[in-house]
Amino acid sequence: GRIGGSKSPFVKERAVFSLIGRGPKACNEIPGDKCPIPWDYCCSPRNEITAHSVTVQVVDAKGMPVRTDIKGRWEIKELSELVVVGTVADVRGDAMVVNATGVHVTTP
Repeated sequence: GRIGGSKSPFVKERAVFSLIGRGPKACNEIPGDKCPIPWDYCCSPRNEITAHSVTVQVVDAKGMPVRTDIKGRWEIKELSELVVVGTVADVRGDAMVVNATGVHVTTP
């Protein structure tokens, strides 16, 4: 997936972020679109964004979210493509949280 889904897809001082699957298009993928924040996917309906999104929290050996900013590490930024290895920690309605034990950047 790609980092995005809101104006601020990263949680400050935590290795937590929103990841969007390949279903919806980021605004910069729509010809002629001039959206200044393409990673918020504002050009897609909210229900489509929700259906294709997950909250990822990189966890330590005890299963606790790592206390560090993930943005900037390994060149991770908005719209970076990642492969996440982990398990589903929680599902509530359309919201899903994944506890990640591995994050692999496919594009910076």
